[in-house]
Amino acid sequence: MVDIEADYRRADAQIFAWVTDVSRLGIFVRTNNPEPTGTLVCVRFTPPGEKEPLLLDGEVAWTKTAKPGESYDECGMGVKFINLGAAQQEQISALMRDNSDPKD
Repeated sequence: MVDIEADYRRADAQIFAWVTDVSRLGIFVRTNNPEPTGTLVCVRFTPPGEKEPLLLDGEVAWTKTAKPGESYDECGMGVKFINLGAAQQEQISALMRDNSDPKD
């Protein structure tokens, strides 16, 4: 699990959010107002220890919203990567390695 400040762009807006999970196929973007499934977004965040931000194109694959009485802490959207380049794939792999739980 990670907790990295991020923002994402859709066709008509730029929105602040948090990246809290990263995999080879996509990321979870924590936001109180997730975009509808199928929305194309560009997520930007700077991995810990890096100077340059990652810009990742993706499509909202699923969303999680709060039900009455639930906390908004886990609300957000799963974003499936689209057209990652080799350098982006390596940066994602490095971020996953750096944030994996140590094995006992």
